[in-house]
Amino acid sequence: MLRTVSECETRIVSAPQAADVAQAPDPASSGGSEGDIRQLLNGRGAAISALALGSIVGGVLEAGFLITVTRSAFAITDGDKRFGLVANIEVPVTLAIIVVVSVLLLGLGRWGRRSEPA
Repeated sequence: MLRTVSECETRIVSAPQAADVAQAPDPASSGGSEGDIRQLLNGRGAAISALALGSIVGGVLEAGFLITVTRSAFAITDGDKRFGLVANIEVPVTLAIIVVVSVLLLGLGRWGRRSEPA
């Protein structure tokens, strides 16, 4: 434990200076980043494409689900029995609620099965 001001000053002065500390190389200056990425992706193009496609499809389905829920809620609050979904397609509120609840229960059922140990 340091007890005096002079001991503190001695410790501070003897600490390594910023110029003495080895710095990590800059990845941008290494020139091998493109080659590293190609090596990483080598032979995985189909898997990456499938992942990208799955993400896009999942995003579109989620957006459709949220649109259906929101428009159903607006129809219920307005007292309407039907609402326009997409491109002048009208859907009964009861059918939309049945579909939304079914999708929700299927999703929760799948999530519950995945959490069980194998």
